[in-house]
Amino acid sequence: MSHAVLFSGFRLRPAVCLLAGCFGLFCPQMRVLAQEIQVVRVNSGAPEGRSDEFSNKQSFQRSDLSQFGATDASELLRQLPGVQIVQQGAKASEVRLRGMGNGYVQILVDGQLMPRGFSVDSIPASQIERIEIERTPGAGQSQQAAAGSINLILKPRFRAGQSEAELTQSLRQGRWSPVFALRQSGQHGDWSGFWNLQAEQQTEDGLLQADRRNNDLQHPVQQSMTETSQQRKTVLSSQQRLQWRIPSGGQLGWQSWLQWSRPAQDKQRQETVISGDAVPFPFNQSQFAALNRSWRQEMQWDQREADWGKLSLIAGWNQQLRHTRYDFSGSDLQGKALEQRLVTGSVHDNEFRLALNWQQINADEQGWKGGISWQPASRTETRDETDQPLNGGMPDSDQRRFIADSSRSTLWLERNWFQQTGWHQQAGIRLEYWQNRLRDNQTSPVEQSRWLISPVWQQVWKTAEGQEWRLGISQNWKLPTSFQLIPRRYRVDDHNSPFNPDQTGNPALKPEAITGIEFNHQRKLDESSALELGLFARQMRDRIGYDLTQTNGIWNSRPVNQGSARWIGAEAELKRDGKFGDLRYQMRWHAYANWSQLKLNGVNSRLPEQLPYGAQWQLDLQNGAWKSGLSLQWQGTETYNETSVLQAENHHPLQLDWYLHWQQGSQQFKLSVTDLLARSHDSTDRYRYQGLELEENMRVGKARTVKLVWQIKM
Repeated sequence: MSHAVLFSGFRLRPAVCLLAGCFGLFCPQMRVLAQEIQVVRVNSGAPEGRSDEFSNKQSFQRSDLSQFGATDASELLRQLPGVQIVQQGAKASEVRLRGMGNGYVQILVDGQLMPRGFSVDSIPASQIERIEIERTPGAGQSQQAAAGSINLILKPRFRAGQSEAELTQSLRQGRWSPVFALRQSGQHGDWSGFWNLQAEQQTEDGLLQADRRNNDLQHPVQQSMTETSQQRKTVLSSQQRLQWRIPSGGQLGWQSWLQWSRPAQDKQRQETVISGDAVPFPFNQSQFAALNRSWRQEMQWDQREADWGKLSLIAGWNQQLRHTRYDFSGSDLQGKALEQRLVTGSVHDNEFRLALNWQQINADEQGWKGGISWQPASRTETRDETDQPLNGGMPDSDQRRFIADSSRSTLWLERNWFQQTGWHQQAGIRLEYWQNRLRDNQTSPVEQSRWLISPVWQQVWKTAEGQEWRLGISQNWKLPTSFQLIPRRYRVDDHNSPFNPDQTGNPALKPEAITGIEFNHQRKLDESSALELGLFARQMRDRIGYDLTQTNGIWNSRPVNQGSARWIGAEAELKRDGKFGDLRYQMRWHAYANWSQLKLNGVNSRLPEQLPYGAQWQLDLQNGAWKSGLSLQWQGTETYNETSVLQAENHHPLQLDWYLHWQQGSQQFKLSVTDLLARSHDSTDRYRYQGLELEENMRVGKARTVKLVWQIKM
């Protein structure tokens, strides 16, 4: 079946979504009295369960995620069904849902957008209480998640008076990476508190190999490159929570999260030219070091009243400071230094948030929810670069100062209610006003402002037999980043090519508008197993892609709005648990497939960086005090057009993980091996224009990691 036939019936527009949402929200005929109905949870006993009966959400508790000895949030996420951790060549790992990442997945911390400068790699696993995955978020969450949202819930507190210590040792390629965590909680009258301290040291070696060639007989090119690197990171983080239960019935809470980190990298690269022109620096090396400080604080006041429900006032502040230094040295074939480059920089991020939320929900989860929020943010960035030729040339320097001010104002309203037949309806609308002002010392200011209207409408039907059907329609957005908007040039270190171009921003970029519809069905097959099926479709307008050009021999990439794209997908998940004598088992299988269509100057393609299909299988065994398990993940090959002349192909290796977990009194021990097969990641990029084809093959080495975790409760 062709893509044209698959997508021919999918022509949703935002006006249709808005009409559906407003109809469900305000139509008086749909308002019914609360009825006592039987609610059946589809839970086969597998680790996850629905924490919100009326949202398309899965909740994973920490006790079900910690077997593999994860040290940060990204290692926890890779164990979840439907979540893919993908590496694109030498780029950093990326979190994906439904085959998409790179801005299509929304990462939340305690229900709020992750602040700028924060990443899932920087959140210690010991600070996470649970993880929630939501395919269709309600109106109370930002609708910047066409593929879904991942909500990282930090630990609220331990049982009063409990202390806990945890030591982790990881071994990878002969290098040890220790992690130590200490947690303490207490309570005095109406006051309760929690404190978590974690320190870690990570060391990791990397290997990257690449080959380049073309089909030009008159000017043949054949080159090879080998790059070795060593990455080190030292992290110290602290989390505090304090809560006061007010005698009048409310409560006041404060939480703080402070982290210092020092990442560093040493890199050596050797390039060999078999035929063709010589590269600028056949031998080069670089050193990178940074000092980061992140501070996140939040205060929340909750008050409940029988007459008008619950009122929550939230005030938060996020700050990040980063100082970086980058040294680059390029040499010729004889090892003689040709050029030295020094880049120093600093980033100062400040983000504030003030929100007022209200809800009037009865015991049957019927009623109204709403809220208003204001979130201003500012970023100041400096970058000083000096290039010093060592053959007598004049030095070249570039000094930049970049300032970005933004604000987001939000108003949202949502209505939940039942009908007598077991139908549940949720309808809402979210209005966001986004303002952005970007300026630096060399270009004109860039100003943008947008109204983002996001209607949400969901229908849920539950039966007493454990079956459930869901239908949802929503409007999502993907905003351009500051890096994409500023019209300044970012120069690559070495070997400018179609596969490694300079990059320039585009101040005229518009956000992507994404209309979606999805269907979900869950059912219990028997007392020990359950099946879940999902279908979804998305239509994107003003999709952001890249335009590749060459001027005076220099390749440059620039983001542009490329028209529309369409994307449909299917997911299936099967869960089963049972017993063989004293041995209990839990098995989960998840599979997905995605189809998309995008036209680039007359060339049909898939959406870039989209996984076409894949599957994950997990098996957990338990007998008394010990547990063991396997996780196997398979991802299909990505083939797509990055531009009309540039094609990419990514081959993702099969990944197998294993763990053993046992408990003895107040102590726990965990042994795990991640990426047992240790297969390399291969990718191919091809540039085709007027009969000329240039190809680059890249291989990133992989290695298995052995972890041993010791935990004691005091």
